[in-house]
Amino acid sequence: EALLLDSKRLKKLEKDHRPQSIVNFNELFHKDSFSERILSELLRNMVVCEYFNDNLDLLRATEGYYQMLGCADEESIQPGRHLQQWIVPEDWQRVQKALDQAGTKMKQGADVVFRQKRSDGRILWTYARLAFLAENGGRRIFCALLGDMTGWQEQRL
Repeated sequence: EALLLDSKRLKKLEKDHRPQSIVNFNELFHKDSFSERILSELLRNMVVCEYFNDNLDLLRATEGYYQMLGCADEESIQPGRHLQQWIVPEDWQRVQKALDQAGTKMKQGADVVFRQKRSDGRILWTYARLAFLAENGGRRIFCALLGDMTGWQEQRL
C-alpha cells in the first residue's frame, strides 16, 4: 500500500495501442491465390505499400494500378521501388501528411489528391483513399485505393 501511494516509486505501465494486423500478408502476396483474383477484379487500382524513413515502398499492386500509370507490365514499377519517384515532387508532402493522418486516425483513414507521372510522361491526377493496416518497428503498412481524376480536374481548371 505504501508503494502504491509513493508515485516516485510506482512505475506506470502504458497500454500498447498498436493494432494487431488483420491482414495475412502471406496470403495477400501469394500470386496464385484466390485473394489475388479478388484484389485484381474488385479493387482494380489498389496498392499495398510500406512507409518508412520518408520512403513509400511498393509491396503489392493490382494490375489496374500498372494500367492506370500506363505501364506495360509490373517490370516498370517493381515491388520495393519508391513510389514517391512517380509522385510530382510538389505533392509529395501532401501525400506524407495523408499517410500520417491515416496512421493516427485509423478508423477514418485519409483521402488525398495528388499528381503522378505516367510512364508516357503525362501527368495523372490521382485520388487515394488510404487505410492503415499494421506497424512493425516503425515500418507502417498502408492500403490505398486509387482513382484517376484527370478528366474531372482538367474540367475544373
